[in-house]
Amino acid sequence: NRVLKPDAKFICTLWDLENSKSYPLLQNGDGLLPFRAHKDVRYVHAYTKQEIEKYFNESGFEILSMQNIKRESGEGNIVIVSQRHV
Repeated sequence: NRVLKPDAKFICTLWDLENSKSYPLLQNGDGLLPFRAHKDVRYVHAYTKQEIEKYFNESGFEILSMQNIKRESGEGNIVIVSQRHV
């Protein structure tokens, strides 16, 4: 937030893990998931809409839009367009 011009937009994407086939593998929205076809795993957290709104507001951003976009795989992403609070 501190490095953006007052009228600048900030665009953020997150995996939509709440609506993912991997969600049942998580415990309370947290867990380790395999990444792609690799045997490596990575820690993930499935953010809820309420968490996203809270963190953006606490960081001084106003959310202009938030939408889910499906990928060819059937999995999705959350795309958030926000702006600094003026």
